[in-house]
Amino acid sequence: MAVAPAHAQKTAGDVVDDNTINASVKAELASAENLEDSQIVVETYKGIVLLAGFLPSKDQKDKAGTIRQRACRT
Repeated sequence: MAVAPAHAQKTAGDVVDDNTINASVKAELASAENLEDSQIVVETYKGIVLLAGFLPSKDQKDKAGTIRQRACRT
Protein backbone atom coordinates (compact mmCIF):
# COMPACT_ATOMS: atom_id res chain seq x y z
CA MET A 1 0.00 0.00 0.00
CA ALA A 2 1.37 3.42 -0.95
CA VAL A 3 0.89 6.50 1.17
CA ALA A 4 0.95 9.95 -0.42
CA PRO A 5 2.47 12.80 1.54
CA ALA A 6 0.00 15.30 2.99
CA HIS A 7 1.27 18.12 0.80
CA ALA A 8 0.08 16.19 -2.27
CA GLN A 9 -3.50 17.01 -1.30
CA LYS A 10 -2.87 20.75 -1.57
CA THR A 11 -3.64 22.68 -4.71
CA ALA A 12 -1.11 25.13 -6.12
CA GLY A 13 -3.28 27.93 -4.74
CA ASP A 14 -3.24 26.35 -1.28
CA VAL A 15 0.55 26.17 -1.36
CA VAL A 16 0.88 29.83 -2.35
CA ASP A 17 -1.68 30.94 0.26
CA ASP A 18 -0.06 28.86 3.01
CA ASN A 19 3.41 30.17 2.16
CA THR A 20 2.11 33.75 2.23
CA ILE A 21 0.40 33.24 5.60
CA ASN A 22 3.48 31.48 6.99
CA ALA A 23 5.78 34.31 5.92
CA SER A 24 3.42 36.92 7.36
CA VAL A 25 3.18 35.19 10.75
CA LYS A 26 6.96 34.67 10.94
CA ALA A 27 7.62 38.32 10.05
CA GLU A 28 5.18 39.60 12.66
CA LEU A 29 6.59 37.30 15.34
CA ALA A 30 10.13 38.41 14.51
CA SER A 31 9.21 42.08 14.84
CA ALA A 32 6.88 41.79 17.86
CA GLU A 33 8.15 43.24 21.11
CA ASN A 34 9.31 40.49 23.50
CA LEU A 35 8.99 37.83 20.79
CA GLU A 36 11.80 38.82 18.42
CA ASP A 37 14.21 36.26 19.91
CA SER A 38 11.67 33.47 20.37
CA GLN A 39 12.06 30.19 18.57
CA ILE A 40 8.51 29.56 17.48
CA VAL A 41 7.97 27.11 14.64
CA VAL A 42 5.18 28.14 12.25
CA GLU A 43 3.41 25.58 10.07
CA THR A 44 0.43 26.33 7.83
CA TYR A 45 -1.82 23.78 6.12
CA LYS A 46 -4.78 24.92 4.05
CA GLY A 47 -4.95 28.21 5.95
CA ILE A 48 -4.70 26.70 9.42
CA VAL A 49 -1.66 27.94 11.33
CA LEU A 50 0.06 25.89 14.02
CA LEU A 51 2.56 27.50 16.36
CA ALA A 52 4.96 25.27 18.27
CA GLY A 53 7.68 26.16 20.73
CA PHE A 54 8.32 27.33 24.24
CA LEU A 55 7.78 30.79 25.68
CA PRO A 56 8.64 31.84 29.22
CA SER A 57 5.40 33.67 29.97
CA LYS A 58 1.67 33.48 29.35
CA ASP A 59 1.73 37.07 28.04
CA GLN A 60 4.17 36.04 25.30
CA LYS A 61 2.05 33.01 24.44
CA ASP A 62 -1.06 35.17 24.21
CA LYS A 63 0.74 37.69 22.00
CA ALA A 64 1.91 34.94 19.63
CA GLY A 65 -1.64 33.59 19.49
CA THR A 66 -3.03 37.03 18.69
CA ILE A 67 -0.53 37.42 15.85
CA ARG A 68 -1.56 34.00 14.49
CA GLN A 69 -5.26 34.86 14.64
CA ARG A 70 -4.72 38.19 12.88
CA ALA A 71 -2.78 36.51 10.07
CA CYS A 72 -5.49 33.88 9.56
CA ARG A 73 -8.15 36.56 9.04
CA THR A 74 -6.30 38.35 6.27
